[in-house]
Amino acid sequence: MRQTRTGSSTPTGGSFIANWLVAFATPIFLARSAYGAYFLFGAIALLTLAVLATCMRETRGQSLEDIQASFAQLSARRSISG
Repeated sequence: MRQTRTGSSTPTGGSFIANWLVAFATPIFLARSAYGAYFLFGAIALLTLAVLATCMRETRGQSLEDIQASFAQLSARRSISG
C-alpha cells in the first residue's frame, strides 16, 4: 500500500510543478519569440516520450501485487549485483 501512495503522489507533484513551470515560462517565451516556446515544449515532449519508451515497462493486464513483486525482484537483483 505504501508503494501505491508514493507511486501516485510523486507523479501528481511532478505534474503540478511542470504545469506551474509552463504557466510561468510561456508568457516570457512568447514575449521574446512567437514560436520559440512551441519548439521548446515540443522538444521537451519528444524527450519525455523517448525516456518513457526506453525506461518504463508495460504493466497492462497485471495486478498491483504482480507489479509490486516484479519491482521487488528487480531491486533485489540490483542490490545483489551492485
